[in-house]
Parts: sequence; structure tokens; C-alpha cells
Amino acid sequence: MKNIDIKLFSAVCGLAFLLAVMFTGQQSPASVIPDEIERAFTEDFMNVEPWPQPSKLPAFTYADLTGQEYSSESMAGPITVINLWATFCTPCITELPSLKALDDQFEEVRVIPISLDPVTEPDKIQTFMDQNKIHPFAGYWDNKREIRTSIAARGLPTTLIADEYGRILYRFEGEGDWASPAAIEFFKALLTVKK
Repeated sequence: MKNIDIKLFSAVCGLAFLLAVMFTGQQSPASVIPDEIERAFTEDFMNVEPWPQPSKLPAFTYADLTGQEYSSESMAGPITVINLWATFCTPCITELPSLKALDDQFEEVRVIPISLDPVTEPDKIQTFMDQNKIHPFAGYWDNKREIRTSIAARGLPTTLIADEYGRILYRFEGEGDWASPAAIEFFKALLTVKK
């Protein structure tokens, strides 16, 4: 009986060790993109943080300009690009067309630009978008100011890339060209890793 207990204990320890190696040894999807592809795209930004141990996207709500509310938990899709922008931020406005082009390029990449404007009336954001011919896809805003507190953006624009589990893979600060050839190759590689 004692011999069986020792064998069972050894088997359980061996299984626990194997599981620990499997789960702690896994690389994040971002970390297995070829370095030259990642570097070619990320060097366009002022500050880029790849997250080798992806952390969970904080919970927050946001709304479209009609008042319909959404949750960060509903950001389902293989890859979600969350762009924080504002009407007073010139680099934000400059990069929005390239974010729209990225959204159009990939069916599996969902781009959600959310305005952090300190306004209480969404009509002001709508008027600004109309005047500056910014595509309606950017018509979301931080209506409850939850994003400001849950995602500490040091500046605008700030962009997060999250996977289907709501884990942040990258954080970008500053303006970038999201439709550049380097960006397209980057997202192709990221989607390939996800499969």
C-alpha cells in the first residue's frame, strides 16, 4: 500500500511539474512575431511597450454618440485595437484615417477609437467629426470617464492591442501610420500567430 502511495505521489508531482512548464513556458503571441517585422512597425511610434506577460484589459464602459453603451468585455475578436484620442489632439486626428484603413484591411482586426474629450454632450464630438471629415467609425467616447482612470494614458494618442481573451499585447504612445506596409506585415504576422 505504501509503495502505491509513493508511486501516486510521484505521478501527481510529475504531472504538476509538466503543467507548470507548459503554462509558464508559453510565449505571448506578441513575443513570437519575427523581430524585424515587429521593429519595422514599432519604430514609427514614440513609445511602444510589448507586454511579454499580457495583462487583462481593465473593465470599463464607453458609449457611441447615440448613447448606446458598450463594455470592454464585449470587445470580442481575434485582435482588438483600442485607440484613445481627443478632438484637441492634432496627432490623434492625423492618425485616424490610417486606423480606418487598418480596420478596412483586416476582417479579424477590430479598431475602436474612443474619444477622451472632457465634454458632456456627444453632439460636440459629432460636430467636430463632421467638420473635420473624420469617419463615423471614430464615434465612441468615454461617457463615464472610466477609461481615464482604468487606463492611465500618459498622453494622446494611446493605442492598445488586445487579443480575444482581453489581454493587452502592446501599448503604443504617439502617432503612427497604422496602414503602412510595415503595419500590414505586423498585423498579418500577429494574426498568423493567433491561428
